[in-house]
Parts: sequence; C-alpha cells; structure tokens
Amino acid sequence: MHATAIIPERTVLGHCSCPGLLLEAAKAIPEEGPVTVMVPPVTPDLEPAAGALICRLKNRPDTELSLNDWGTLTCCSRMKKEGALRADLTAGVLLSGQDTDPLLSSFYHPQPAGLVYAGGEEDAPLKAVWAPPSKTLTRHWRTPSIFALAELLKQLGVSRIELSGQALPLPEEGPGLPVTLIREAVVSIFPCRHDCRTCSGPDIRRGHVMLHHERNMLFVSLPEEIRPWIDRVLTIAGGCKDELQYDHTDL
Repeated sequence: MHATAIIPERTVLGHCSCPGLLLEAAKAIPEEGPVTVMVPPVTPDLEPAAGALICRLKNRPDTELSLNDWGTLTCCSRMKKEGALRADLTAGVLLSGQDTDPLLSSFYHPQPAGLVYAGGEEDAPLKAVWAPPSKTLTRHWRTPSIFALAELLKQLGVSRIELSGQALPLPEEGPGLPVTLIREAVVSIFPCRHDCRTCSGPDIRRGHVMLHHERNMLFVSLPEEIRPWIDRVLTIAGGCKDELQYDHTDL
C-alpha cells in the first residue's frame, strides 16, 4: 500500500519514557512555532519539573502535550476544562495498550507437534498440535486497547493518540482520532535508573529477532503498513538517538 503522510513542520521535544530528556526539553522550547512536548510517566520525583513545564506551556499557542500516564492526562484534561490550559492533548504511545511482542506473528505459521508434560510424574504427556489463532484472538492482538477508549478520550479533550508499530497489522479502521505512528516498534520500557551513562544497554535477542536497547526502552524493527488514518510518523529510535524528528518521507 502507498500513502502519503501529512506531516506538519513541528519541533518535537522530550521523550515518551526518558525523564532526562524532559528536563532538557524545558531548556529548548522555541519562542514561537508549533511544538510537541513528549512527557514520560510522571513519577513523584518528576512532578515538580513536569508541573513547571506544563504551567510554562499553558498559554502557548500551537502546542501539543504527548502524555504517557493516565494521571497526568487526567490532570491536564481538568486544566483544559477549567480554561487553564490551551495546549492540545495527545495520549502517548505508552497508553496504547498494544501487543508488540515480535514473536506474535510466529503463531500464524504451522509449528511442529511436541509433547507437553502437564504436572506430576504419573501424568501422561500430552501432544501439543498447532492450530491457527481464532479470528477473535487475531482481532484482539491487532487492535490497540486504546481504541475502545476513543469516546472517553474525546470527553477528556484528547485530540490525538500515538501508536507504535506492532507485529501484526493494525486494523483497517482507525480509532476516530488523528494518529501518530511511533517507530521503531516499542516492545518494553524499563524504570528509569537516574543514570544516563548506563541507561542504554546491549541489543537483546528475542527468538530470531534482535531487540534494540535505547535509553530505557526496547525497540524492534518490524515491517510497517501505513494505514490511511495515520497522518504522522515520528521516529524516536533506530539511528535517531539524541533528537526526535518527524519523518517527512512519502510512505
């Protein structure tokens, strides 16, 4: 499939999981022009910095806040309803509820039969035989859980959601909100250890797939099909380690 991504020229600051990059973002906000600030999950030690940043941006026009925990999103939603925040709200990629395990796709290929030992020594082994996943399970794996919350997000004043790439194709129908696709695919996130010098680690093998360890996240490169309802693509890993950028390539 060929689609053209409609990508606005925006400054993108912060990071969906790295507190250190949020602190750097506070120093780099341009005086004017559209800006997206990615806010990681706000833990108690990050509350003062995140609160100060949000208050600094509350009256700034053409600003998006990409929020990655429900508490901060709810707080900002309340501020918007009270007229204390002008920024647009985005449900960040860590709220997407996606099944991104790169091995999921292997369940769709026939596997050799094998013996399974169910319990005690006297139990006879059982023969495990491959069967294709059901349509219901396939739909569950393909559909980000946040799709079911689209109406709630609209009530909270959310105007955009972020999704990651995933092992199985995204649904043909979108969530009813504009979507930014994050790549590479987000597999896992580690708690911040407050030591940026040792944060990124070696790549990790998951079956036949290599997971890329960057900052406190694991990513994987997966084949992508850009659905028509995706209007932005944002690169946060895979050769883009120190700054975030919108991808302006025709997809």
